[in-house]
Amino acid sequence: MRSVKSGRKWHVWLLCCTLISLCLGLLTPFGTAQPIVVEHLLSTGSGAAISQATEEIVELFNASQDKIQVKVTYVGGNYLEQLILRVAAGDYPDVLTSSLLGEIGGLGLALPLDDFIERDNLRKQFVPSALEHSIWDGQLIQLPQYVQPVSTYYNQTLFQKAGVENPWEMSRKGVWNWETMAKAARAITKDANGDGVYEIWGMSVRAHEVHRVGWWLSQAGGYFFDHYINPTESRMNTPEVALAYSFLHSLVHETNTMPLDAAITTRGMPYFSQHNVGMIFEGVWAIGYMRTQGMPDEEWDIATLPKGPVAEPTYIHIGGLQISRGSKNPEAAWEWIKFLMTNREAGIIAMKHTGRPSAYIPHLSLYTDAIVVQGRPANTQVLIDAMLAPSSMPVFPIVANEAAFNRALGPEVQKYFRNQQSLSQMQQNIHTQFEALLSEIRPK
Repeated sequence: MRSVKSGRKWHVWLLCCTLISLCLGLLTPFGTAQPIVVEHLLSTGSGAAISQATEEIVELFNASQDKIQVKVTYVGGNYLEQLILRVAAGDYPDVLTSSLLGEIGGLGLALPLDDFIERDNLRKQFVPSALEHSIWDGQLIQLPQYVQPVSTYYNQTLFQKAGVENPWEMSRKGVWNWETMAKAARAITKDANGDGVYEIWGMSVRAHEVHRVGWWLSQAGGYFFDHYINPTESRMNTPEVALAYSFLHSLVHETNTMPLDAAITTRGMPYFSQHNVGMIFEGVWAIGYMRTQGMPDEEWDIATLPKGPVAEPTYIHIGGLQISRGSKNPEAAWEWIKFLMTNREAGIIAMKHTGRPSAYIPHLSLYTDAIVVQGRPANTQVLIDAMLAPSSMPVFPIVANEAAFNRALGPEVQKYFRNQQSLSQMQQNIHTQFEALLSEIRPK
């Protein structure tokens, strides 16, 4: 009798355990659901500063909640090509980091964000020009991450040794322009041992890249196109463009104040960080670069761009975050990029590592504290003023297939600077190619 009761108790216990297990199994997907994984696709070409900042903010976000897990995937080579390959295979990442708004917008790769930003009442929290440069075809397709004003970066030591006023001092007096810049560059350029090879150069300009030469064209009163947003006609064969390029060419071949390879390759910033160039003209990404390269902060500072013979334009570069149109988790992706932009600690991490001002207005007051180390750089107000200028132009033209325009420009400019073709030939060749590219994207 005892054994029967014991057996019954055993069966009851086993049945209860089974029912509990079944209930737990049914509840698991709901009560202890696995976090949603958000994939953030980042280019290895973005640089160590952005990678490090992103990784730290990912760790901060993942630790702050348990519903969403962000992972970063790095791709090498051409970011856009890698993205297109993934899209063609139906393998969509969730979040993108790209500065090529026209490319992303023209290919329809990004999800419109207007509903998200309105729902969370964030539109007025971002720098107006940053939002303006994030619109494609009437829709906001990226959350602007950085507003990166272009400025003059100068080596204070080289200016002092040359006995000339630095760009900051000249800009305060209103005399910082092409003429005074060229004069300072001549004073800085040195052939120390008289062997005919210069060890120190006055300045560097990457004249073969659309996104590095645009402001020089604007200073001369010209531009690549009739408009910087959705252009319809090329302006590469105009006298204003000729004025800008002939001036830059003269710095290489007449005054010998700029090395040829710095004008037609990407060697300019490395030369500057190695103390061999007196001035470069870059966005705030140069701050993070110089610090990762070990250039002492007391050696360099910032000034406005020099005034050209016609204009004094302000240029900014908008680094943006996009949600892939094919994302399976757009709500989770939005929560991630919103955190990345609006969380105070995330903002400090991003600005400290990259030296780039946040496009999120409440974080601008943190910018100086984030990048100034022992009082350096001293002239950070230059960056804030340029960033908030209402008429700022984008570094990259907002045009579909921007990379194709850059590919057309580069080789022709390189041939001109190598004296393999005339200025007029260069202009006409680029103009013809630009017109052909525009004809492919003009409204029918």
